[in-house]
Amino acid sequence: MQFVEIVKKYEKITELTPEILHEFIKKIVVHAPEGGRANRTQQIDIYFRFNVATSTAIQNKDALFFSIAVSSDNTIILYTFIIFS
Repeated sequence: MQFVEIVKKYEKITELTPEILHEFIKKIVVHAPEGGRANRTQQIDIYFRFNVATSTAIQNKDALFFSIAVSSDNTIILYTFIIFS
């Protein structure tokens, strides 16, 4: 199944389930945190099942924000996800 077909399949979800994530993501590597309490950062590498141009993940105490830019048919599509704690 192509990336856009999977996105269309889930475009009106009300809950992000492990099954949905498995369709998009091959694996996630979480690195050790760096910095102190006030400015702590943590690198998260996300390996997708599709040709992804870029991905960015930022985590704070309230939520995980990540965006994906996908190259498909000479078009770049940006998807942004927010997962609240």
